[in-house]
Amino acid sequence: STHTLSVANLLIDTKNNIGTSASDPLDIVAYNIAAKSNTSGNIWITDSSALTVSELTIGSTTITGVSSTASDIDIRATNTLQISNDVVAGSNGNIILYGGTSSTGNVILGANVTTGTGNIDIKAGSAITRSAGTVTGDQVFLDAADSVGTSSVPVVTDAATLGGQVTTSGGFYVNDIGNV
Repeated sequence: STHTLSVANLLIDTKNNIGTSASDPLDIVAYNIAAKSNTSGNIWITDSSALTVSELTIGSTTITGVSSTASDIDIRATNTLQISNDVVAGSNGNIILYGGTSSTGNVILGANVTTGTGNIDIKAGSAITRSAGTVTGDQVFLDAADSVGTSSVPVVTDAATLGGQVTTSGGFYVNDIGNV
């Protein structure tokens, strides 16, 4: 049977996996998350509402953002996914960030999304917007129904290979600061 962890603020600090696999993630309903896999674990999280990657302190433990040492990070929210603090997959870890299903939900980039030589896939049911931060990875793919960035505030990337699409009627605005 499937169990869902429901809390306002979720802080996870482990040396192993968070979730069992991409097909069996940790199912949560939370407003804010901060998570760290310290040794060799992947992070697979699915939130059935809106979710913000935050800085959280519980007791004497403070975690900022979501990070793995050298493993994959996969965070999916049914509604909007807001990146308020860095998401970092060390070494060659891949990052998947999904906000929304069908035509609702956004991914709001307000901090860095970074991997060493891994790939990054960001997908939004509606739009991918940016207020701060850079998306840095080997291959970066941005996919949204309505728009990626805006003409005045594009999504900033640093990628060896950049791809993406807008599947309905909006614009695709990206500023790559590397040698794409």
